[in-house]
This record gives sequence, structure tokens and C-alpha cells, in this order.
Amino acid sequence: MKKILLTFLIIFSISFSSFSQEWTELFSNDNIIIETTEVECNPHNKQYPFTYLLVKYTNKTSEPLDFFFEFEIWQNDVKIVKTPADASDEPIKKHISLESNEVREGSCNEKSEVYKIFYKANHPSVENKVTKIQIKQLIK
Repeated sequence: MKKILLTFLIIFSISFSSFSQEWTELFSNDNIIIETTEVECNPHNKQYPFTYLLVKYTNKTSEPLDFFFEFEIWQNDVKIVKTPADASDEPIKKHISLESNEVREGSCNEKSEVYKIFYKANHPSVENKVTKIQIKQLIK
């Protein structure tokens, strides 16, 4: 019985550690923490899945929070300049609303760049990847 329990605990700890993600702080102020983690997303089971940065937002206050911002993104050390005329329907200015002390994080199923940012294609012939991201806070 002890061996079965020990085996179960070992398997549980290995499987739990494989699902844990390490988050890297991207931005923080008195009200909010914005963090990212790198994950491989392959919703269509392609040979070369894409790598994304999932984004997590933490409201550090006991009040509801509206946060307006822009992502400044560099690919291969070149800043990507987005304009309102870009083909993407993703707005340049971002907005996140959080309830008091709420934590909200993205997933591979997200469509919005607020929660999931393209990081790189994992195809051997594609070398573009995000090399830097900054948050530019906007005042309402």
C-alpha cells in the first residue's frame, strides 16, 4: 500500500510540475501586474506549432480597475509599428477591466492580443520572433 501511495505521489508531482508555468513580469505599478509566459499552441495539430506569450493581469487593489495601454513589440530587434490602417482588426489601444483583486490569464484559445501575443513560428525556415515587449500606459 505504501508503494502504491508513493508511486501515486511521484506521478502526481511530475504531472503537476509539467503543467506549471513560470510567469515573467512585464509591467507593474501600484494597481496592476502584467506578466507573460511562453507556451506552444497547436490548436490545429500542425507539424510546426506556434509559440505565443500568454498574458496574465493581476489587480493589486480592492477596487475595480480599468487599465488602458499599448503593447510596444519588437521583432528581431525592430519595433513593429501598428497603425489604425493595419489589416488586423485588433485595436492598437488595449483595455482591460478587472474586478477587485482579480487575476485573469490568457490561453491558447484566446483570439485577442490582450491575452495572447504571437512570439514565433517554430518552422526551421522562419527566424522572426519577438525580442522585446514593453507596456505603454495610456491615460484615459
